Amino acid sequence: MLDQVRDAIRLKHYSYRTEQSYVAWIRRYILFHNKRHPKDMGSLEVETFLTHLAVTEDVYKDFKDLADKIASRTELVLPNSQLTLEPELK
Repeated sequence: MLDQVRDAIRLKHYSYRTEQSYVAWIRRYILFHNKRHPKDMGSLEVETFLTHLAVTEDVYKDFKDLADKIASRTELVLPNSQLTLEPELK
C-alpha cells in the first residue's frame, strides 16, 4: 500500500522529502492501529492517533498540524482510504 502512496505522490510531483514525510506518517499511523488498513479506519482513528501524538508523545502543535495536513491529503492519495478529517476535528 505504501508503494501506491509513493506512486501517487510522485505523479503529483511532490518533493522527495515530502514523499518521505507522508509515507513515514502514514506508516506510523498504520502501526499505531496494529497494522489495520487505512480503508478500514475513519475519522475516529485519526483523532485517536493525533491525540496520542499530542498527549502521550508530547508532540508539539506544529507536528500535530503536519499530521492533520497529511491525514487530510491522504484522501487525495488514496481515494478509498476514508482518512479525511471532519472540520470539527481540526
